[in-house]
Amino acid sequence: MARTYMLILLALVFVACTGENLPTDTGGNRDFGNIDIETPDIADDYEAPDVVVAHDRGYVPPVSADGPAADLLVRITGPGARGQASTTGGMVALTGVVFGPVDSMKWTLEDGSSGVVTFSNDSSYWLSAPVLLKQGDNRITVHATGKARDGKTEITVSDVIVVTQTPSLSLASQPKITPPAFFVGQSGEAYATMASGHFGGFSSATLSLWEVDAQGNGSDARGFMLDDGLVETSGDEIQGDGVFTVKLNMACTEPGKKYFRVAAQREGGPLVKSTLVTFECLPRITQTACSNHQRTLGDARIAYDTTYSDLRDMGAARVAAINVLSRDPAVKEVGDAEETGGLWVRFDDGVVGALNLTEEGYRGSGAADGTGGLATVSSPVLNVQPINSKDILLLSPFVSDFAPNDETMLISNVANNVKCPSFNVHGPLNSSAANLSAFRRLGSYGIVAIATHGDVYFETLSAKAKQEMNWRHPGAQEIIWSGEPVNCSLLAQATKSCKGLADCDYGSECIITTPFVENVTEASGVCLDRTHADLAAGRVVMGDRTYGVTPEFIGYYSENNRFPDSLIYLGACRTLYNGTLAAEFFGAGAKAVVGYTNWVSNLFAFKYGSQFFSRMIEQRMTSGEAYGVGAQDTSNVGSFFRLFGARNLDISDYELLNVGFEAGELSAWNRVGDGRVITGLGETKPINGKFMGIISTGLGFTKDMGNITQKFCIPPNAKTLSFYWKFYSEEFLEFCGTQFQDSFIATLTDSTGKVHPLVDLKIDDFCPEKEGCDSSRCKGLYPLSKADVSFDKGDVHMTQWQRATFDLLPILGGEPTNAILKFHCKDTGDSIYDTAVLIDTIKIE
Repeated sequence: MARTYMLILLALVFVACTGENLPTDTGGNRDFGNIDIETPDIADDYEAPDVVVAHDRGYVPPVSADGPAADLLVRITGPGARGQASTTGGMVALTGVVFGPVDSMKWTLEDGSSGVVTFSNDSSYWLSAPVLLKQGDNRITVHATGKARDGKTEITVSDVIVVTQTPSLSLASQPKITPPAFFVGQSGEAYATMASGHFGGFSSATLSLWEVDAQGNGSDARGFMLDDGLVETSGDEIQGDGVFTVKLNMACTEPGKKYFRVAAQREGGPLVKSTLVTFECLPRITQTACSNHQRTLGDARIAYDTTYSDLRDMGAARVAAINVLSRDPAVKEVGDAEETGGLWVRFDDGVVGALNLTEEGYRGSGAADGTGGLATVSSPVLNVQPINSKDILLLSPFVSDFAPNDETMLISNVANNVKCPSFNVHGPLNSSAANLSAFRRLGSYGIVAIATHGDVYFETLSAKAKQEMNWRHPGAQEIIWSGEPVNCSLLAQATKSCKGLADCDYGSECIITTPFVENVTEASGVCLDRTHADLAAGRVVMGDRTYGVTPEFIGYYSENNRFPDSLIYLGACRTLYNGTLAAEFFGAGAKAVVGYTNWVSNLFAFKYGSQFFSRMIEQRMTSGEAYGVGAQDTSNVGSFFRLFGARNLDISDYELLNVGFEAGELSAWNRVGDGRVITGLGETKPINGKFMGIISTGLGFTKDMGNITQKFCIPPNAKTLSFYWKFYSEEFLEFCGTQFQDSFIATLTDSTGKVHPLVDLKIDDFCPEKEGCDSSRCKGLYPLSKADVSFDKGDVHMTQWQRATFDLLPILGGEPTNAILKFHCKDTGDSIYDTAVLIDTIKIE
């Protein structure tokens, strides 16, 4: 049986800032030549010392190199990683990670009951004893008690999850609101959706949306949720797909958050409620305030650089920069001079800022302090852990600082030169092309490599500020820097309408809220300034040059785009310092994180990061084999190359992935236009499993023809390729024999570039013979029946499930063969009447 694999490698490479303007370089198919890298087998000859001594820079005393993280940190990752979950069961066991010197752990409920949490000093993973649940919301807190960074003071940290028990009806899916935020003074339409999931059991009259408070209390009903496909009225895109929708009129009159939840009730059954969904009302940051903040940060950088140049004293340089920051009357909080992380500030409008300061040749802002750093920890996951995509995203925001010693260049060359597995390489996206939009899409890729700057910041930022920004850890935050320049003139100061992305400014996206209606309205919506929203919400950090990404940014954008069992490579300083980034990636679906415990030199990170990639891709090693035992940067004693998580991830399998769409999303597939994964369409259910794919000529708010493709390798012993499909169209039967000929096309492109048709059918191929359309045109190849669903223009006819097969023997040689499988739904004649095709159970046998 074929194994499925996905690799997400996030290489965050931190080097010295040059102070030059950032050039725009989108990378593309660049030739970096042959990069000769000496990669000794450190696993054979490296032995970590028991105790190391940090550089004498006024930092903390020596600590064990293989000791735990710098801060005590606990995170709940199961049954939900974002603070809430739903279950029909009467009890639940929690899982999660804990970093730092922990002595004891327990869980508690609001009623005072408590229980045991099992943990080990040899692992960062913990498991709670079963928690008995009552119907409704159960607020569970996990406490970890241990030592502070001084090794003496006892402290307790905690994380909270609200588990909602719904005994009679599964509400396991998370409600969603689109758009997810407005700015203060903005009003308009939004849509709340709730997927019934593979358990089903909903009827259109049983679901309603309630507006509640932050604790989930209240019953302000905002409307019934429907699965009727009447996008013009209810906002629902596809009838019978199990996704229920209600149209909302939203208005933001003041900053804050609005909370909603779905209430459902079967006839004669109890009322049950979903988890909460949050809608943000964000304050607009004026362009003047933004410019003033950027100027303050720039002045602080000048003070730091000047003082360090004169005195060669990092402590004095920090004090000089902090003095400049403190003189700005808009500054509300500023970092302590004694902090060992980067310099930061919080302004009175809520904006958080920081300085990306480095010494030349380093990937962070100083020398190793000897503290922190996650030890190598293995995850108790499956014997062979699948990685479920071969898409590669390469980002290098500061390529001019460290090329050619940049992992992303090597990864591009190595991955493009491997025949099987067949990788889809995107980038390197360099400099400003490695923007926040690219960071928001990390969960869509298999291999992600990012070369940038970073450090830990905000250790002494007030707890209230961190809570307001939803930062889960009360201590320092690991921050990674994007290549998106801070351009205050781009912060939107008013709501802008749009018909597509071209109508929106840089950093914004067009969210369609009004569907296309023939002879009535064109599809239109509003531009959501994502960068502005992230800055106002505290998910990104303003630098004097570019924006930084917080751990909360990773968690927020993974809620609806989870990493499919991914490997994250953080080739950067302090990316495994205290676990704030690792916790978010792990909670978002990653299975392992590789990075560096402290500040490291550029050459060290390039050498060991490159070795890791080369071993996994070229030598087909597992993550643990490629990692070995790690290494210490001898020029920065106390800084280590480390792996957290699964050591059994593998990317050597090359066959089709997510063949039955059982990931619940289109992971491993590249989508253009309207392509989705659903649990059903009316009474039609998947051939196998819980999910199936659907492509269309443009249903609901989407008017772009859909196609999905996947690159893979055909095994040399394969004989046939098969899949199931089912065709639906509004063009039946009145448009048989006309120019309106929507079609379904499936193709297989072999390694020579030859395209082999698997299915190529248009409307007339299905139509029965009738007057004016004889059997030479209306071929009636597949019987049609009236569907139990309708699209936005009315009646739909459908086929039954059909199985397509293709003989692979003529295109195979004696070794694996590259191929591209594509499914395409094509609109011909007009875009008014819609067509959709279900796809399921793709097999190579």
